[in-house]
Amino acid sequence: MSYRLKIDPKSRKASRFIATVQREIQNAYVASGKKKIDIARILGVDKSDVHRRLKESSNLTARSIGEMAYALDVDIKFCMVPSKDRARESNAAPAAPAAPAVSNASSPVVPDEMRGPASPMITVIAAS
Repeated sequence: MSYRLKIDPKSRKASRFIATVQREIQNAYVASGKKKIDIARILGVDKSDVHRRLKESSNLTARSIGEMAYALDVDIKFCMVPSKDRARESNAAPAAPAAPAVSNASSPVVPDEMRGPASPMITVIAAS
């Protein structure tokens, strides 16, 4: 017998957002070439704390995300766009996006014109 868990739309959206943030931090970590011990020294924490922050199951605060961005020497770009799902539910015409952001299934992408000059960034686009 198999079980299928039902997840309400609010929890699903929150889970997807958290997973996206976590994935972006992990990608920035890999791209930085830094070791966990280097990040720990920058942040003034134990290496185990950095390891926990990089795990998918960690519950990061906005502050800890900002600290990780500082340690990884990246900027954070946060953008919320109208949900396609909510527009469909209300039968209303979808609103124009707040920013020209493009998202794919694996990782959100920000067009080059939105980035600073050669500045690495953690990009989080809150969309369904």
